[in-house]
Amino acid sequence: MDPLSRVLLKILNSNPDLKKGVHEARILELWAPAIGEQIAKHAKAVQVKGKILFLSVDHPIWKQELHSNKRLALQKFNTKLEEELGKPDGRETWIEEIFFLGSTNETLPKVGKGFRKK
Repeated sequence: MDPLSRVLLKILNSNPDLKKGVHEARILELWAPAIGEQIAKHAKAVQVKGKILFLSVDHPIWKQELHSNKRLALQKFNTKLEEELGKPDGRETWIEEIFFLGSTNETLPKVGKGFRKK
């Protein structure tokens, strides 16, 4: 008889959509431990779409600070994701872009195949 962890791994590997959803949920959970408690109090990970992380930021000053240090935040976050989730399938990093929202009340933009990084 297989251990439960092995059975779950087989299920995840046989269902790409389920595996993607589990990874996206885990990415959201790992934002706070990766970036630190102080920043996580003001910038909450709210959604992952493809390689884009959407953050809800509670104040314009924090939004500006994170925007100024976005490359460092991405590097730190992707390092944590690789430690926890391993290398992503078929791409270099888990998250390639951060999109900043003003608050949780702000609507998420539609992101499709035509979205390009600026």
